Amino acid sequence: MDTECVGIYLAITACGNEPEIHIEESENGVIAPIDVELNLPETAEVGETVTFVSVVTQADEQVDDANEVVYEIWLEGQKELSELIEIENQDGNSYYLDYTFSKEGLYHVQSHVTARGLHRMPTGQVLVGTDAEASHKHEEEHNDTEHEHDHVHDHQHQHANVHIDSKLESNRLIMEIEVDGEPFTGGRVTLEMRNTTEENVHWLDMEEIGNGSYELSTITEYNGTYSTIVHIEDEEIHEHIKMEIQF
Repeated sequence: MDTECVGIYLAITACGNEPEIHIEESENGVIAPIDVELNLPETAEVGETVTFVSVVTQADEQVDDANEVVYEIWLEGQKELSELIEIENQDGNSYYLDYTFSKEGLYHVQSHVTARGLHRMPTGQVLVGTDAEASHKHEEEHNDTEHEHDHVHDHQHQHANVHIDSKLESNRLIMEIEVDGEPFTGGRVTLEMRNTTEENVHWLDMEEIGNGSYELSTITEYNGTYSTIVHIEDEEIHEHIKMEIQF
């Protein structure tokens, strides 16, 4: 896939401290986005069977009629070798998968949920093995000391200047985000994507990988041009920026 860079600079109004839900009109009336709470154990042992749970809701309603729930699991740095496993059990709006880790390391677990014409893909991590846990804890302590001042920014404002540099690589989308001239850190970045050739609206949560850098690591299934709203939020703000992304 060709590499493409897109720069956007907009002045927008913060939506205050109250969380927002984008409303999409459809033939069946007004629908809100689905939300997926992905519950994973923080740690596990080699050979231990653990349970992954995706709890799916839409506004205040439990979603017990998902069309598809698939878990994708891969070892750190080995995304190309990931496993895709459909759910085994369902209890109401909770979708379960029992999984046994075969070796130590940091694993990424992504839940692919399609329901009511919407798509969501939250990602979490599981540390497997005692040695892996100790190594990861040491790395976290080092990073906390090195970047202890990164989050000392005052976001209590009514207006924000947002700058986004986005880059498409062979297997991922990277966004560098600044709010009021500072890297946006410790928040949540979600893409709301629509393609005129598809019925589903895709809600994709990006993963923070650096100081103001966010990554979407699964993009191979997307083709064409997507009208996208980038939702940028933390405890103080919720900004949304419209852009087009060409996959």
